[in-house]
Parts: sequence; C-alpha cells; structure tokens
Amino acid sequence: MSEEYVPRPRRPVVTYFLIALNVAVYVMSSYRGFFISTGDWWVKEFALVPALLIDPAQLYRLLTSMFLHANFLHILFNMYFLYFFGKDVEEAVGGLRYIILYFISGLAATAFHVAYTPIMGFDNLTVPALGASGAISGVLGAYLLLYPKRRLTMCWFMWLLPFCFTMSAETYLIFWFALQLIYGFGSLGTVAFFAHAGGFVTGLALLKVLGRRAPYQPPQPYTFPFRPYGYFPYYLTHPRAFIREFTLDRWAKVILIALLAVLLVGAGYSTAYAYSNSGGMYLYTIAASYSNSYPQPDVGAYIPGKGLIITPASEAARVTLNRLYWAGLLRGESGETLHGVTVSKVVTAPIGGVPVQVTFKGDLTYDGRGVLISASGKLITDVLVENPYTGEVGVIKGRTIYLRMGLVEGSLNMMGSLILPSAVAALVMTSLAMIAVIMTPATYIPPRPAFRRYGGWM
Repeated sequence: MSEEYVPRPRRPVVTYFLIALNVAVYVMSSYRGFFISTGDWWVKEFALVPALLIDPAQLYRLLTSMFLHANFLHILFNMYFLYFFGKDVEEAVGGLRYIILYFISGLAATAFHVAYTPIMGFDNLTVPALGASGAISGVLGAYLLLYPKRRLTMCWFMWLLPFCFTMSAETYLIFWFALQLIYGFGSLGTVAFFAHAGGFVTGLALLKVLGRRAPYQPPQPYTFPFRPYGYFPYYLTHPRAFIREFTLDRWAKVILIALLAVLLVGAGYSTAYAYSNSGGMYLYTIAASYSNSYPQPDVGAYIPGKGLIITPASEAARVTLNRLYWAGLLRGESGETLHGVTVSKVVTAPIGGVPVQVTFKGDLTYDGRGVLISASGKLITDVLVENPYTGEVGVIKGRTIYLRMGLVEGSLNMMGSLILPSAVAALVMTSLAMIAVIMTPATYIPPRPAFRRYGGWM
C-alpha cells in the first residue's frame, strides 16, 4: 500500500493549560486539608451562591466557581473527562474556539442551574455550587457531534471488580444526558444536574457556530492488528466509514431531540413561574439562638400566597421562621412598625397536628404590601421533636429563642432580575441546540461484517 503524509495531531495545549490551572487552584485551596477537600474559606468566598448574584460585586463568583472543586475525587474525575474528551475537541475546533466553547459552556451551566430553581427547589439559591463540570459538559456536547461513532470503553467497579464494556460515543453521551434530566427533574440528590445539562446543551449549540478547523483529519478506526500512522486513512478506502464517523444514527437523533424538548418544557415552566411571581420573593437573613447571643445568620424565603419556599438549615432559625409564619406574623398592616409588641397565640403544627404555644416579644416592621421585612426580640415557643424510629412527635415546652431577622437587599427582584433572565436564556440555548441537532445529518447504515465473505479481516 502506498503511503501518504497525514498531519499529526497538534498538542492540546489549551486542555493541558486548563487542567494545570484547575489543579493549581485545588492545591492552593486544599493544602490545609492535606489535599483531601477544599477549605471552607475558599467555598465561602469563591463558590457560586446564586442568591448573591443579585449584588453586582459578587459576579466574580461566576468565574471563580468554575475552578474550585469540593474534594480530591471531584477534581480527579473532572480532569480525567476534560483530558479524555477535551484533547480531541480542541484538535477539531482549534485552541481559541475551544476555550471560547469551554468558558461559555461554564457560564451557561450557571444560567441553567439558576433557571431550573423552581423545579429543583429554591434551596439551590443558597447552596454553594462549585466545579468545572458545567464547562466540561459543554466539551462533551461538542464531542457528541464531532465523534458520534467513536468507540468508548468504560469500566464500572462492583465489589472492587471491574466490569468493562464498549459502546459508541453517541450511545454513552445521550445516556449520560438522559440521566442528568432524570435526576434533575426528580430532584434526586444535591448535585447541580441542570448545570451539567446546560453545559452539554451549550456545547451542542456552539459547535455549529464555531465549526471545525480545516484541514481536519477524521480519526482512524482500529483494525487488526493495527494500522501504522501515516498510511492512507481508513475512510479513503472505505467511504462508508467516513459517513458513519460524522453522522448521528436516526435513533440517536430522535432521542436527543426528545430530551431537548423535555428540557425546553422545563425552561418554559420556569419562565412562566418566575414571571408570575416576579417581585414577590422575600429572602430573609435570620440570626437566632437559644442563648442570648446571635450565631452566623441563616437564610429563609417566603412568597405571599405560596408560603415558605426556603427553610433555614439551623434549628433555631428554622423554628423562628416557622413560628412567625404559623402565627401569621409574616403579614401585617401596610407600612406598620410595632415596637415592644407582645403577641401570644396557640397554633396547630402541620406536623402531627400538635398544638404549639407561640409568644413573640420585640419589634416588627412591615412594608407597603404588608409583608414582614424585619424583626428583633425573643420568641418563647414549644419545640417539636420527632422520634426517627416511631414517627411520634414530642414537645419541649417553653424554649426561648433570641432572634434578629432582616430582608436581604434586592431579594424582592430576585425572580425578575435573576431567575427570569436565566430561564429565558435556557429557553434560547436549548432551542439553538435543538436546531443544531436537527441540522446534523442522520443516516442509517448497516454495520460492517467482521470478516470478508472468503475470510480475512475487513
């Protein structure tokens, strides 16, 4: 067989740079924890907390959160996926377009994470999110359209025994994308599944805009025993292999469009929800303690007519917000300010129907809509204790909680200024991705036989 020069793959310098940068940040942020996990200070200062994005001074978190990782396994698997898939995508589109795809996918992942808050739960607004997963998911989306027929071998470990199997890239990546949607819409776990889905969708959409770098040589399939690099590429002697390399199977295209349609419906729901509740979300900071000292503030949120949508994590703050809500103290007269007021009520707890004594002594302030915007003083109330084994609810009488509660500045516009634009962006990006997939050629070609009719390898 005659020889022909085929350009060797360029070094994936951008992929190497991104991996080195992520590893360097992890080393700096985890050395105090012996490189096992990232320090709390780094998470507090640089992780993405969506509720903080209403303050323009906090927008730096959009970038810094992309280079933080929670623990060693988190960065290990992220960097493995970035290297394995990123080097081939960089070779196909070029370094500059590759880094554009990477960062835009990371930013879009944040938008999707915020956009689907009404579906995942409003606790997402206050939970720190970190990691390069969203940006890497964009690389996976581009890889799907670039190398749909590439054979990938994966191993799962069960009882320390590896179980390995091989499948096409389109099968693996579409299955992975479907899992993100199942877990996301099912609100299963605390992982930012819609951020992964958003990055993946953005990678699909951007690849059609950025395009491939020319000249581009398709990867050569492995043949038996092997084909030395530099011979005629396989697709020159077998044109059918070239077609299969760059087209999605029909089943893959149909399933991918269906999954994108489901994501589109979710984005539409979030858009409608955020628009209908625009300007009506009250996010509180609550510092509450059983002793006469105020701990680190916690957060809770209330929407008039819908109730509590975020309950604080700490016990004293959670009891405080629940009692004020049960006692009807979150609503009052328009513009009313009460000083030194004492309110005492017996309310019925939603859990177990137990009567609970609630006595508040202190100051209350309401806005023009008659919704509480600040409170300070002390709360004397019964605390419910549920037996985890029997489910029976007990009562601890007369616990005193000292509290200070205020409205987060700008929180009233959070629906309209944060969630609504993110949901609209998710709608647009998902629509562009669907168009990109529809434009991708889809053919059905029967698989090649392993042997020729008279023996010998193909």
